[in-house]
Amino acid sequence: RVRDSARGYDLTSTVRAGDQTKNIYTTVQNGSTGGTNGSTGSTGSSNGQLSVQVSPSRYDAQPGDQVSYTITVRNDSNRTAENTQLQFGYNPAQLSIYGTDGRNTGNQIVWDIGSLGAGQSRSFVVNGAVSPNTRNGDIVRTFSNVTATGVGGGSSSTDLRIVQILPQTGSDDEAT
Repeated sequence: RVRDSARGYDLTSTVRAGDQTKNIYTTVQNGSTGGTNGSTGSTGSSNGQLSVQVSPSRYDAQPGDQVSYTITVRNDSNRTAENTQLQFGYNPAQLSIYGTDGRNTGNQIVWDIGSLGAGQSRSFVVNGAVSPNTRNGDIVRTFSNVTATGVGGGSSSTDLRIVQILPQTGSDDEAT
């Protein structure tokens, strides 16, 4: 459990087994943490080399709402990452992308970052709109993956929950 005062903060858990290290990144939003167990939010992992974290502008949306994603890639190693590439995957039936400086291939945005020095980070923004065809309870999931030569990569997924405002029922007329 996380206190409400932690809302908006990023939590990092590090798991080590032998010479392997894995970082799990979770953003606390709206009183709950993100995860891959059906809850909404953002999770990420890295092997102690490159990490990628996605921060959406919202975790709940209605059909047609605009949403933006800030994707941050960080080199946690002590070596320069060469040929670094970031991929942001999405379902085009659920999310329309209208603003990014990356290369849109139809279901993913790709950035060829090049070199990323030890301890350096870079951030990218993707703007989009939730499809008007999404339904109450749908989950719009995006995936991010960063790879490079010379250091290990990392990945992240983010869930956006669709919440529709239901129509008012009953009559506006008072019975007399």
